[in-house]
Amino acid sequence: MVLPHLARAQEQQGSGTPYSAYGLGDLTGNVQVSQALMGGASVAIHDPFSVVRMNPASYVSLGRTTFETGLAMRFLRFDSDNRSANGQRTDLLGFNMGIPFGGNRWGLALGLNPESEVGYSISDPQALPDGSGAVTYKYSGDGGLNRVFAGVGRRIWVQKDTLKAPASVAVGLNYGYLFGSLDATRRALYPANQGYYNSLARTTFYVGGSVFDLGLHVNGTVFGEERLKKRHARLKEDLARRDSLAAAAWTAAGNDPAERVALKWDRREVDPLRFRLGAALESPSAIGVRRNELVNSYIVGGSGVEINQDTARFLEGDRGTLDLPVQLALGLTFYNSRWQVTMEHRRRDWTNLRVNLENVKFQDQVALASNWVVGASFRPAGQLQGKFHENIVYRSGVRVSQDYLVVSGSQLQEIGMSFGMSLPLWNSTTRSRFNLGAEFGERGTTSNGLVRERFTNLFFGITITPDLREPWMQKRRIE
Repeated sequence: MVLPHLARAQEQQGSGTPYSAYGLGDLTGNVQVSQALMGGASVAIHDPFSVVRMNPASYVSLGRTTFETGLAMRFLRFDSDNRSANGQRTDLLGFNMGIPFGGNRWGLALGLNPESEVGYSISDPQALPDGSGAVTYKYSGDGGLNRVFAGVGRRIWVQKDTLKAPASVAVGLNYGYLFGSLDATRRALYPANQGYYNSLARTTFYVGGSVFDLGLHVNGTVFGEERLKKRHARLKEDLARRDSLAAAAWTAAGNDPAERVALKWDRREVDPLRFRLGAALESPSAIGVRRNELVNSYIVGGSGVEINQDTARFLEGDRGTLDLPVQLALGLTFYNSRWQVTMEHRRRDWTNLRVNLENVKFQDQVALASNWVVGASFRPAGQLQGKFHENIVYRSGVRVSQDYLVVSGSQLQEIGMSFGMSLPLWNSTTRSRFNLGAEFGERGTTSNGLVRERFTNLFFGITITPDLREPWMQKRRIE
């Protein structure tokens, strides 16, 4: 596949990034808004009102039946050594549904999410060797891959000792079907009346096949309730002692004791500190791929119609397989009822990507991809139902990535920082919410003939759950 020299050719028209011309396109991350606002963290977290597809073990933590969708508005700026351009696109983040059942021992999820996106239009003018004018090479592409999935999670072990320190283990499995098409078109446009024929090469890959995800969550307690109660008692005694000393000093200085403000004690309930270890694996898969290809020469008639002159290659229905490499992910989260902080690492060796079709090779365009994420969320009310501002979930995250793409011999690097919030909707009898936030970052560099891509992503999503008085998807004991 012939690819453009980006620094010379960059003249972005279209809705996507020129880097989507490489590999399987621009990988979208397949997360919903609530995870995107935490840097994309999704291995060791759980959200009772969000489907975390990457780790199906999280489904057992769903609190209510949940419907979720969202979109991302992406604003892109591209800079090379001597050119700049802008791009913009809007991506739908798919639809997810989660259903808890079996007395919080089981969780079910299904949905449709984007996996990769292709959308570029690049023009690269070059002078002809004989000096008679210039030939313009145009590269364009569109399409992408999507994933429909259904998964189940099961809590397989729970222990609660005398210190009220619960521990549990949950596992999960997703079945997914990856499908879509990747279309690439290359044109060479020559000056009219110079004896040249224009050329066109169009290649389309149709992809479809099964993929599987496995997940594991191990939950435990760092500081249990009894231990924290003893610690709070010691702190309260220390506070009383310091308050007594402050009162004596206040009076000794000749001040009116009635005017002194006593030291205040935090009256919040004891909140145990817990941890969650998460692991996720997407198994290696061989999925079907079909290729259509057309290469021909043509001239443009007086009315602008393309008139075919010669067909150099025509291929339809060439079938093979696309071998996807395994993906591994590990994460660790510390949390209580009000906040959580998570760290995770994901890696996938894309050099093992194989397209088993004649004259198709992606190995020189891909590399070992790794991703580090730190994310956090905070809900002031904890598990209680507080005032509106206390029910808002505040989120933030940072991610640093070695991208899976290699362009001009250099592996792309990416960094992003995100923040946002989940706002409660309607009234206190539902956990529905409106998710919004932003992410800022950049990918690539202007050195070595590359393009630096700076992006601002605006996220908007909605989560809908039933009224707390309406037990959806639960079997009635008495009809």
